[in-house]
Amino acid sequence: MSMLCLSCQERQSKKLPRLFIHSDTPIDKKEKQDARLEYQSASDRFRMPATIKRRGGWSMRCPKHSYTLELGQDYPLAGLPIEDDWILNASYIDKTFLRNSLSYSLFRDMHPENYAPGSEYVRVYLNNDFKGLYILTERVDRKRLGIKKHSGGLLYKDPPIFHFPERVPFPENYFHQKYPKPEEDKREAEIAAFRTFLFEAPDSLFKDPENGIGRWIDLRNVIDWHLLILLSNNNDGIRKNFYLYRLSAADRFQITPWDYDHSFGRDGDGELNLIRKEAMPSRSVLIRRLLETGADDYPQQLQQRWHNLRKGLFSEASLQARIDSLTLLFREEIPDNAERWPYDGPLYYDDNEFRKEIKIMEAFIRLRLGQLDRYFSEPEYPLTETDQDSLASGLAQ
Repeated sequence: MSMLCLSCQERQSKKLPRLFIHSDTPIDKKEKQDARLEYQSASDRFRMPATIKRRGGWSMRCPKHSYTLELGQDYPLAGLPIEDDWILNASYIDKTFLRNSLSYSLFRDMHPENYAPGSEYVRVYLNNDFKGLYILTERVDRKRLGIKKHSGGLLYKDPPIFHFPERVPFPENYFHQKYPKPEEDKREAEIAAFRTFLFEAPDSLFKDPENGIGRWIDLRNVIDWHLLILLSNNNDGIRKNFYLYRLSAADRFQITPWDYDHSFGRDGDGELNLIRKEAMPSRSVLIRRLLETGADDYPQQLQQRWHNLRKGLFSEASLQARIDSLTLLFREEIPDNAERWPYDGPLYYDDNEFRKEIKIMEAFIRLRLGQLDRYFSEPEYPLTETDQDSLASGLAQ
């Protein structure tokens, strides 16, 4: 493969893979369009056709764009498992580049049956223009989850099942079914029955050991999801920002987290949130009823799970080590990305640079662990707001 003509002002990285995307027209936010991909890593180089489009909700307004990328054939990009569908997460608002990767890796390591997307860091170029540091992320789909075709397996993204939405974002596909393709096999009856059970089953049936909530959804998996929301303080992750799936007709539903930039000290739009705004999992009718009815001893199991995790995965030392190891993967790329996308750019609430953002995350974790330790040791202890202004002021010094 011939070397590409790159700006002499740009410092080259010898470590991270580089993705060169070539498109003859501006990349659209609605329809995929043809593109060409050139990939370079320390051990591999290739070219292939691809399709690409912009992606995101609120983040669409950010100047640094995220993309959905579909390769012409399956390939193990950046050492991730072989596939053809990928996401290039710009992480514009999250200056730490950690919130999604940290949350996903924690959820995976909480239990071997928990699924969350894998990710790796890459440098991205569009028509030879350096676009910055990106997080190459697996899409959540049938193949990656291990759902076999024609097995009765199901997959939904952000289904309005734990609440009744004021506005239906997908009126033609109410539960946002991803597998099977709804135009081929629309499967609303089963998930609608699940939601009806959540809202209408009497308490005696809801907590019944044989025919209650445990028949519908894996409560071990729900406990891990619940604790991840509490630890990260991801208020966005309660009624949306998750996938609901089952592997086959014989299996119960499970949850996998998605889009955790609203976490660990910042909201999804980048506003500082050192627990000024509290994530309340009980906004989900599933969580609320589990706590209120005590189905399957859920409150006690949740409490015991927290104390067990605090001895290892959720210890401050373990969380700090995870932050350090992830940061080590890309920290040499931060100056280049900051030169391309300055810290005082559009939509930022402040001009904090990378190291200050890491300090905010670390301060949040210390604060949150202490708060949750007290909450799980004293059942009547309220999770309340904190004086984040004075804490933020101290961190800025």
